[in-house]
Amino acid sequence: MTGATPRTLWLLFLAAFAVRAAYVLGLYLGLGPEGLMVEDSALYLELARHFVVHGDFVREAAGGGVMPETERMPLYVIYLAAHQAIVGGMDPLFPALTQAALGALAVAFIARLAHAIDPRLLLPAGIFAAINPTQIVVGASLLTESLFLLWIALALYAAVRWLGAANWRWALLLGLALGLGIATRAMLVPWAAATVVLLPLLALWLGRFRSSAVAQMAVVHANCAAVQAPILARNLVRYDSIHLTSQAGAYSMLWLAPLVREAIDGTPHEVGAAALRARYLASVGGVESANPFENSKRMTAVAKA
Repeated sequence: MTGATPRTLWLLFLAAFAVRAAYVLGLYLGLGPEGLMVEDSALYLELARHFVVHGDFVREAAGGGVMPETERMPLYVIYLAAHQAIVGGMDPLFPALTQAALGALAVAFIARLAHAIDPRLLLPAGIFAAINPTQIVVGASLLTESLFLLWIALALYAAVRWLGAANWRWALLLGLALGLGIATRAMLVPWAAATVVLLPLLALWLGRFRSSAVAQMAVVHANCAAVQAPILARNLVRYDSIHLTSQAGAYSMLWLAPLVREAIDGTPHEVGAAALRARYLASVGGVESANPFENSKRMTAVAKA
């Protein structure tokens, strides 16, 4: 790493943060709090409020009171809850501004990732990431994307550094980044599972394989599992399930299957989703199980059929 690299990274971080913060403030001043809210944002804010009040990852139950939240992972909710605990409210501006900082930090890791591949790519990769419209626009909304992108960038950086010089430091960082990424969005699980297999194979192909690589990948896997331990333990004890979330069934039945039908015969998505929902309720006699993971399994069966 050249002497100019830390300074360049700081400049990229500050420039990226300035762009993102200006965009967030522009939306907030021009459109009000709604400018930072999209579908699911209100739900995340409400889950965060419950976390502050009850000190647990819960949501409102249909009959009153609260029940465990099983459809989403907890880290982003905890992130928002920390903001609510500090300012004592649910206004989205504060977390949106800190998300701007997270986005800028992701830019710095993208630049470092490029530098690890070729030092000449540090500045152009950093500039591109700093002004990438998708990263700026998506990162301004109260959704998991900003936090998730940070863990992805950190994991890619750690993986590339491990390939360059396999050691415990990069393995530990990779496992932590992947674990935090999964705690933000469970969709990362297949990639994390593939990583611990593909990285040693890539090291072998590059002629850099060492016997310690297997143990280091085991540590990566252990770190991922350790971060998810509270959620896994709760789901296993309370619902007899080893799944992280119960969202797969609803996603398959209400999103994927209707999209397939729309592509095949032109049935509008909302019409197809309503029809599948009715078919599912008929299959369970109109009474859903108290176990959300059992409901997810039944929804998946309807979607596959």
